[in-house]
Formats: sequence, structure tokens, C-alpha cells
Amino acid sequence: MKISITLLTIILLFSFGCSKDSTENPPETIYESARFISHNYINSDIQIDWLQDTKLLWENQSYAFAGNREIEWEENQNKFTIFTNNTNDNTTIASKEMTVFDGNSYSGFLYGVSGSENLLITENNTTTPQTGNVRVQFIHLYQSLGGVDIYVGGESSSDRVVTNLTYGTTSDYYEFLKATIDAKIIITNTGTLPDSNTDLMRIENHDGHAVDKIYIDVLAGINYDANSKLSLFETPQH
Repeated sequence: MKISITLLTIILLFSFGCSKDSTENPPETIYESARFISHNYINSDIQIDWLQDTKLLWENQSYAFAGNREIEWEENQNKFTIFTNNTNDNTTIASKEMTVFDGNSYSGFLYGVSGSENLLITENNTTTPQTGNVRVQFIHLYQSLGGVDIYVGGESSSDRVVTNLTYGTTSDYYEFLKATIDAKIIITNTGTLPDSNTDLMRIENHDGHAVDKIYIDVLAGINYDANSKLSLFETPQH
């Protein structure tokens, strides 16, 4: 009888100990993260707040500015919505649901005229360029233009790296020697050969890209006015 009581006591104590340990040591929450770069190219004179669901990422972002943040989520909770709100009245301008993955990098582009705003979200390619080179992706956000061709380094057909890039779309990534992209970037209407009299934009001898870096080059108006002068904004992407 004494043996049975002792055994029962041990079992109860062991059960109580296990229960206590389980209560005091809940599973550790695992968080994952990614890089998110926001770009405001909306054709309106307003500032923008960016949110990850209800979490504020940036506030008061002006036209042609970019924000670079690390976003975080609990493991397996990697689907959420990015909201872009008018800073003044907190109304939502555009939103998009996205699924992200740990360690990746993403870009969000808000663009368009009032009443026709769009939010484009892309995954960035973070592959390091070869030493001494520059990697570039182009995006067309100039509302007043149709498709464009982009020449880099020269004016011959072999220098045309992008053909018929249309409004609201991105190009592939391209890798150049720094000297090549510094020498010349020419934007023409699709199918139009370079000509200093008709080029939409011609940039020469311009030190706008650093070696070993990755850029998103944004084709957009120099200010929020949809008809303002065409410009090229060179923004580090990673």
C-alpha cells in the first residue's frame, strides 16, 4: 500500500511539473522580415502615408521621394495589404494585397492622376552586379507618354536596351559598365531613332549611378504636375 501511494505521489508531482513548465515556457514567436521601398509618383499635390495593414511604415512622403524600411511579420503570416493614404485626411488612395518571403526585397510605386491612381508592387532582384558595373531597372510612370525606347551608351540599334516600355510597367534588369551608362541615356518614342531634335530626353556625361549598386530609374515628370517636364529619377534599389 505504501508503494502504491508513493508511486501515485510521483506521478502527480511529475504531471504537475510538466503542466507548470508548459505554462511558463510558451513557444517562442518567430518573426520574419523583408525590405520594402516605397515610391510616390502620384500626380497630385499631397503627401502620402504608407501602411502595412494598420502599421504605419512612412508618413508625409512627398512626390518623387522614396522610403526604405524593413517590414516584419510572424512566421506563416506573410500575407497582408499595403495601403497608401492621403496624409491630410487619412483616406485610402490605393491598396494592394501582397505575399512576401523572408529576406526578399520589394518596391511599391504609387502613380497616376486623381481618380485613376494605381499601386504597383514588384519584387526586387538583389543579385550583386559584377565588380565595377551598375545594374538598372527602368519604370515608366510619365502619364502623358505612350511607349518609349531607351538607349544606353550610344545611338545605334545595338544600344537600344528597352523597346516599347509602356506606362505603368517595368523593364527587365540590365547591367552596364559605369562608363557606358554615364556616357549616354536617350529616351525616344517607340520606334523613333535617336535624334537630338526629337528625343524625349537625352542625358550625357552624367555621373548618376555608383558602381556595384542596383538602381530603379523612374521615368516621370519633374514634379507632380502630370504635364511637367520629363525627368529620370535614379533611386538605389538595394
